[in-house]
Amino acid sequence: MNLKKLLRLARSLSSQIKGASYIPREASIYDLIQSACEKNDSKLIASFEMHKKAFTFGEMHLEAGKIAAGLINLGIAPGDRVAVWGPNQPEWLVMKWACARAGFEMVNINPLYTSRELEYALEKVDAKMLVCPKTIGPLNYHAKVQELIPNLAEQDRFSLKVPSVPTLKKIVYYSCPEAEAGTFQWSELEQAGSDKDLKTVNEIIVDPHSIANIQFTSGTTGMPKVSFKN
Repeated sequence: MNLKKLLRLARSLSSQIKGASYIPREASIYDLIQSACEKNDSKLIASFEMHKKAFTFGEMHLEAGKIAAGLINLGIAPGDRVAVWGPNQPEWLVMKWACARAGFEMVNINPLYTSRELEYALEKVDAKMLVCPKTIGPLNYHAKVQELIPNLAEQDRFSLKVPSVPTLKKIVYYSCPEAEAGTFQWSELEQAGSDKDLKTVNEIIVDPHSIANIQFTSGTTGMPKVSFKN
């Protein structure tokens, strides 16, 4: 028996169970989400008063399916890393659900990051796509993206070339009523997926042990460190 198994056995032997026994089952985040949807289809799951948007479990499930299918259509595959950079908005929650549904690894980016910190985070985790608002209040995300990619408007939005972050291939803006050269709009992502793409999403089986979420420490003692969540 190797050391890891011995440590696991020691922990289990030193544990105490009070009350009803519980046998954990292996389930992905999406397995839990799907189960909740089956039981609570018409119940409210989230309300964003500032944005005048609310979702029931069923509505969120449908919207996340559309976004997951759109991501598949744009070349994102299970195991790819999608960075979401922004505050608590409807699109953030939808993207979290869509990534869980299709096995994409969602990377949480601090909404107050500078362009240099954004570059560091994207390069550190090999992000393939960046999703963020164009602007929100005083925060101008587009200006920071332009600092990272000065020639963004001249590039092929289907295959960006960013020397400092070579894995980054696409950028999606939400809170963006007008198209911005070099990027996709959220509405385009919603409409990009075909029935075939949605079928692909529904056939994906997510491994409960695969990475679901990636986030960074605050970086108070140095550069931010990466944390992975299954």
